[in-house]
Amino acid sequence: MEETEFGFTVHDFISRQNEILLVHEIGEENGKPANWGMPGGSVLVNPKQDMNLSEQEVLQTSFDTIRSLVRKLRISEEALAELLRSNPPLELLFFLTSVREALEETGVLVQPICELMRETTEPRFEHQSDSIHQVVVVQGYILEGEPCCNYEEIDDIAWFPLRALPDDLYVSHRRRIQLSVKKLHLDLFEEMTVNVQ
Repeated sequence: MEETEFGFTVHDFISRQNEILLVHEIGEENGKPANWGMPGGSVLVNPKQDMNLSEQEVLQTSFDTIRSLVRKLRISEEALAELLRSNPPLELLFFLTSVREALEETGVLVQPICELMRETTEPRFEHQSDSIHQVVVVQGYILEGEPCCNYEEIDDIAWFPLRALPDDLYVSHRRRIQLSVKKLHLDLFEEMTVNVQ
């Protein structure tokens, strides 16, 4: 069976007691503005182009990066072993991407629990063909570590009450957080209208 190109973005919905962990991204020149958002990142899987990785290579690279970050951040091997023994109802690519992105951007080892939502968007990469791009929001909790700015693209990290999200939160992240909260059946956004398109 031939592998086809696809892109995806995973956002980590890391919560505790009606708060969510957000990161403040540094703006890009002529690009994305500096705003708060959920930790996460994008991957393009394209086995037909030398510049991109096959699905198996993405899995291996993610796993290698996770092991390296666990050592660098002094997270216990026991916590990593516990994480790898877990069996959440989540595709392996999304599971490993969720863990890797949380480690990279927040310095914590996250236990992904489940997929809260998935939507199809426009391709995110300039060189991506007209293939689909999926955005997946993954619910998780901290297994080990203290949140810290651990990534050159992040200049702040903080817990926010779900009722008081920052004004400069990416619009798409605000909508995805609202949809995720709705799926979790938390009555936190009674006064807000969620516009699902």
